[in-house]
Amino acid sequence: MIPARARDLPTRRTQPLRGVLLAILAFACALLAALPGRAGTIADLDAALALGRTAEILSAEGVGQGEDLEDSLFPGQGGARWAAMVAEIHDADRLYAELSVALAGALADAPQAEIDAMVDFFASDLGARVVDLELSARAALADPAVQDLADLALEDARAAEAPELAEIARFIAANDLIERNVMGAMNANVAFMRGLSDGGGVPGAADEGEAAMLADIWAQEEALRAESEAWVWSFLNLAYDPLGTDEIAAYVAFSETAAGARLNAALFAAFDALFEMLSYELGNAAASMLAGEQL
Repeated sequence: MIPARARDLPTRRTQPLRGVLLAILAFACALLAALPGRAGTIADLDAALALGRTAEILSAEGVGQGEDLEDSLFPGQGGARWAAMVAEIHDADRLYAELSVALAGALADAPQAEIDAMVDFFASDLGARVVDLELSARAALADPAVQDLADLALEDARAAEAPELAEIARFIAANDLIERNVMGAMNANVAFMRGLSDGGGVPGAADEGEAAMLADIWAQEEALRAESEAWVWSFLNLAYDPLGTDEIAAYVAFSETAAGARLNAALFAAFDALFEMLSYELGNAAASMLAGEQL
C-alpha cells in the first residue's frame, strides 16, 4: 500500500519532487529477528503489503522522474550518464531493502495484537485485493492518458453522486492523506533543493541560505495541496472502482482502528524517509550534470 502521492516533478528553482545492499538486507533480517515472537508476522506483513512489487513501481516512477528532470534542467544533455545515475538511485532491490528496514523500524514498538490485525486484514481476500488494486492503479497512472481518464471518471462519479465517494472521503479523512501528502511532498522538495545546492547546482544558493530556500518551498504549499487533493481523489476512485461500497467501508473501518492508524503512520514514515533520500540524491546527481554543463 503506497501512501497515495502524486509524483513530485522538480524544476530548476523550486520543485523536486549501495554495494551496501547486502548490508541493508542483513540489518533488516537482524531487526526482524530482534522482535521476539513477531518476526514472522512482520515478514508476513511485508509480503502481504507487496513491498517488493511496490519498489518496482517506485523504481519505474523514478526513471520517469529522471526523464522529466532532464527535460527541465538540461534538455537533451543527460545521455547515458544521467540515465545510469537515475537507474542506480532508483534500483528496485535497493528501494525494497530500504522500505523493509524502515517499516520494520517504524513498527518495532507496535503491540503484537496490532501487528496480527494488520497481517490478518491484508492477508485476507479483501486486503489482498485492495493491495493489488492500489498498486495496479499507481502503475497505470504513470501514463498521462490514464491520468486524464481517471480525472474524467472522478468527475462522472461526482456528477452521479456515486455512493462510494462518501466512503472514499472517510478513507481520506481517517488516514489524513491530504495533509500527510502535502508535508511529505514539501519535505521531498526541500531534500531535492539541498542536494542540488550541496552539489553546487544552484548558483548563489549558499548566499541565499536555508531560510530563503524554505520560504521558496513554503510558497508552494497551497498549490501542492490542490494538486495532492486532486490526485488522491482520482487515484482512489480509480483503484477502488471494482470494489463494492461495503468493501470500501470495510477497508475504512480497518483504517479507523488502532492497528490501521499505526500502520498508516508507519507507512508514511517509511515512504517519506525513502522519498527524502531519493530526492536528495537526485538533486545531487542533477547538480553534477549542471556543473558539467557550466564547464
